[in-house]
Amino acid sequence: MDKKIPAQTVSKIRKLAELTIEVQTMKGFAISITRLTSLKSLCSESKIATHFALHIAKLIYNKMLNASQSVQYKDLAVKVVEQLEKYVEFGLEEDKLILRQQLSELKAIQNKHRNASWGVVVRIIEHWDLLIIENALECVLARGDFGYFAYHLAKDYTEGYEARYGTGLIPSSAPMLENIVNFFCQYYFNQPMKEWLELINHESEKRKAIKEEKAKALAGNLEESPKTYTAKQGQFLAFIYYYTKIHKQSPSQADIQKYFATTPSSVHQMLATLQKQGLITVIPGKARSITLLLTREDLPDLD
Repeated sequence: MDKKIPAQTVSKIRKLAELTIEVQTMKGFAISITRLTSLKSLCSESKIATHFALHIAKLIYNKMLNASQSVQYKDLAVKVVEQLEKYVEFGLEEDKLILRQQLSELKAIQNKHRNASWGVVVRIIEHWDLLIIENALECVLARGDFGYFAYHLAKDYTEGYEARYGTGLIPSSAPMLENIVNFFCQYYFNQPMKEWLELINHESEKRKAIKEEKAKALAGNLEESPKTYTAKQGQFLAFIYYYTKIHKQSPSQADIQKYFATTPSSVHQMLATLQKQGLITVIPGKARSITLLLTREDLPDLD
């Protein structure tokens, strides 16, 4: 993509990739499906939500082709995917109308309901793959809140159940999660998840190593460069040292002003200069926060 990718988008995709690895190697209970909520913002715009829905629909269609399912359902899946591809390419309203008709057809196939407890009516789903394709169409045909529909599409696509894990993201969810992350990696970076993750991890390690080298070099320079100051600065530094030693707290600017019989602005300027030279640190807005960065051996006697 030509447009610069926002850092937040990159961070969310990376977290989804890391979640995939976490699910692959998990030992304990299922991971909550809510870990996929970042999809709501990743698919908040119609264009990417439509491409995402088509991606999932194609995966389900290919799965159905390789499974022993009804020819009727396979044929319907073929028609939906072909129509989706046509709509994604041209964006015509007449193609959208056909998608709405196909959505109605999918819902009619699984139109059985039963009464559950507390008067709740539950829809009976006999063909989960068809439900996911139905969800993909819902996402494409939504009039808004595309992220909500994309999240629920991903939820139904990835969520699993096994007695030893419970319900949620479990090891068998990992391939589907990787398919989701692959979509975003290809969409934004033209790379599959594993290659992209390896690249950014390598870059992250490289930046960390450079930062450590710079820190070492800086520390070496600080050790090699003796702290220099004027005679007047030395008296201020010595006063800070002795005041802190006697009172167990650093002096206030008023204490320094009183001792040296000078003006508040002169004290403020002197402290700013000492801080700039790396001789002290001062926490802005906090009283008595002067910290001396020299040892007694580096200081003159106080006159």
